[in-house]
Amino acid sequence: MLQQLFVEERTRSDGDSGLKQVRVENVGTRNYFSDSFSQKSVGALHDHPEYDRTVGMGEVNMVMNGVDFRTRHNDYKLVMPHSHSKTFGAVENIPLPGVPSSVTSKHTTAEQIQEMREYFKAFRDQDTKHRNYEPYFKPVLCYMEGYWTTDKNIREPFHSDRYTLDASSWEDLQDKIRFTSQTGLKNVNENYAHLPRVIINVNNGTPEFAQWNYDILCHPIKNDFSRKDLRIVDDLSARLANSKTLEEFSQTNAARFDIALYPGSYNGTLGYSKERAGERPYLFNKLDRIMQEIPGKDNYIGNTKDNSFGLQVCNILYTKNYTALNTGRYHRTYKVTQNGAMGTRTILRGFADRHLWSAQTTQPNYC
Repeated sequence: MLQQLFVEERTRSDGDSGLKQVRVENVGTRNYFSDSFSQKSVGALHDHPEYDRTVGMGEVNMVMNGVDFRTRHNDYKLVMPHSHSKTFGAVENIPLPGVPSSVTSKHTTAEQIQEMREYFKAFRDQDTKHRNYEPYFKPVLCYMEGYWTTDKNIREPFHSDRYTLDASSWEDLQDKIRFTSQTGLKNVNENYAHLPRVIINVNNGTPEFAQWNYDILCHPIKNDFSRKDLRIVDDLSARLANSKTLEEFSQTNAARFDIALYPGSYNGTLGYSKERAGERPYLFNKLDRIMQEIPGKDNYIGNTKDNSFGLQVCNILYTKNYTALNTGRYHRTYKVTQNGAMGTRTILRGFADRHLWSAQTTQPNYC
């Protein structure tokens, strides 16, 4: 148990939570020719238009709060946590927007396709005068979440039309990962995942285990969100490997974006305006606001409060009062009513993890 704690603490001190590595398929004369978290596409993302509601995503190596794990091939579905059920793993389809009347009123399929292309063009250019695309292009945030479970039965991380864990038990999966990792071989179907298992307690000499697992789910963003909220991140290694200028790079699948502090900083081509990028420290941005809409494993009806160490975790959004935060939703920043040793009341989850969002759950056997 102490060895596992050491490994996790060492991993936490090495960097933030997030995407660490995709499968290496390229090498070259320079180190940037080898795949890292991106190469030809960031996070091994790709298209699957032949499958319903499917986003293509290959194998990835992730770190979450010090837990280092590797996924199977993902190809996840556009589903969201259930809005009326607290049952663990209950999901429902993301609601689809309607079709513009100017499209459905056309008499032939060819005419409908041509008119729909005009809406896509308006969305690309963010031009509501060309076509009022906003009622039909709704933003959705998809996210990966990880958790520990004491359930001894192997559980598929999430439904995929193409991929499933090729193992009869957690032990079987671990044996296969040990073999492929030590020999360097690959499961060509990409159905193996390295999901750590740890000892969490010893009861009368018998160890009690916890198994790591993960989900990929999606959430319809409630607040206004558009391409103007995004800005390109200059990942120099991926850009050099693809021989692209920053402007060219921003138009490729390898491009990675973050959320600008100030809406409207997107300029349509390069991805951001340096004058409006607002480079400065902050504690709460638009991504934090979106994450506070997203539930943990209690789904949307979950509502929990955290008063660990006798201090109520409060919502940082309320500057003039202290309102208990629903810690069943994802958050990374909160405030308390009592000054800490350094005189501060605002706290980030984790000791030094800029990308750690947490959500509390009341589900038995899960944390």
